[in-house]
Amino acid sequence: VLYQAWDADSVAYAASMKEQGMPTLPLGNDVVRLWRDKLQHLVLNEGYRVTGITGYADYFVLRGLAAEHRRFVEHEQQLSRDSFAWII
Repeated sequence: VLYQAWDADSVAYAASMKEQGMPTLPLGNDVVRLWRDKLQHLVLNEGYRVTGITGYADYFVLRGLAAEHRRFVEHEQQLSRDSFAWII
């Protein structure tokens, strides 16, 4: 579960998922590096699915990086003008 530390909805979502035993990871300033260094391996080799509530820019980048490996968005929902919930 990815979350943005500055977004209360994102933090609350990650906290609720963590209570259910899911690992959480804050999004930093470099989503591409996070994908290449960590998430890509988890998704491609470990069978993880990635979810979160993020801004559109981070969602858009993650969606594109996953699509490079033929992993596509399973669910997306616009929560507000700047906030998306999604599962890849």
